[in-house]
Amino acid sequence: PDDGSLPAHAPVPAPSPVLMINDLVVERHAFTLGPLSAGIPRGITHIAGPNGTGKTTLLLALADLIEHRGATQPHTLHYGWAPTSMDTSFSAKTVRDEIAIGSTLHNADALIEYCGLQDVADVHPLDVASSVRRIVSVACALARGPEFLFLDEPTVGLDVYGYRTLERIMRGFVSGEIHEVLRAHGGSTLGEPKSVVWTCHNGPYSELSDYRLVL
Repeated sequence: PDDGSLPAHAPVPAPSPVLMINDLVVERHAFTLGPLSAGIPRGITHIAGPNGTGKTTLLLALADLIEHRGATQPHTLHYGWAPTSMDTSFSAKTVRDEIAIGSTLHNADALIEYCGLQDVADVHPLDVASSVRRIVSVACALARGPEFLFLDEPTVGLDVYGYRTLERIMRGFVSGEIHEVLRAHGGSTLGEPKSVVWTCHNGPYSELSDYRLVL
């Protein structure tokens, strides 16, 4: 058109990836994932696929928590990790101390405020209701101000308020809002936020994602 606008059929450029997965292979018992090569853009990426296709396995490999072949670019990932089985990962006596593990109390206090955990800050994590406990687990993954946030089925056990909180947290992470809050409270970060990579059994809720990687 003469007004300088793009025609309706103009292709939309593919976003540049902030994480490249190159020929990743994981062999666990009788299961093999890959070889898988993919690019993860900046934003929220949902790893989708039927049960047994390796969604959790991929997250574990990206977090370098299981043996695998292949590589990522960047090679070293500054990430936060929240597993599905959250209860076994809690070890501190209070939510505040739990979030501060590997980080600082400045960061913990900032995240307690941002995630709405003030009422349970001094409660043992295992004594917190399941929906709030899930948010505590995600807050722990955010504690160091990572570049990547890996969440495995973070909707398990959530109530309506928990779903809303989780969405706000994920969007706040990729927008940089959470890192700004950490710094405003005198906290530290590992770098600038790049991407949330997550699995989710709730199909309609997963639609909040910006991108989808189907296994």
